[in-house]
Amino acid sequence: MGEVVKIYGEFGWPALKNGGLNQLVHLWKFDDDADRRNHWATLFKDADFMAFGGKIRPLIMTQTVQLLNEAPWGPHP
Repeated sequence: MGEVVKIYGEFGWPALKNGGLNQLVHLWKFDDDADRRNHWATLFKDADFMAFGGKIRPLIMTQTVQLLNEAPWGPHP
């Protein structure tokens, strides 16, 4: 355990303190790209969603969008 604490202190914490400690992460599952595009097109037409976006957008400093593929192993919900 001593070695773990040492490595965390030297490398882990310095990397984390400069990273995104206060993050909001959303994971969305779509059947395919067409499903994803349809979902967002529908949301952008929704007045309630757009009102929400107008309120939260000024509070977001940065945004990163990543498209992930499921791993070939493990359960696939």
